[in-house]
Amino acid sequence: MARITFRGYSINLRFIRATDVWQLELEKGEHLKTIAVSRDLTLIAIENIAFKEIDKLIDEEKKSY
Repeated sequence: MARITFRGYSINLRFIRATDVWQLELEKGEHLKTIAVSRDLTLIAIENIAFKEIDKLIDEEKKSY
């Protein structure tokens, strides 16, 4: 299990054996967003998905203020 942070979000990636996919978890405080990603993707591709999704989440946060 690997965990990194980006722009205040913790990024966690775990393999879900039952469904044969990676689960990408983006967590900030009490907020948790999960995204199922294909196991055929490279780690750099998954990292890019995480960064783009975090950018979207931050844009949504800014709009709510």
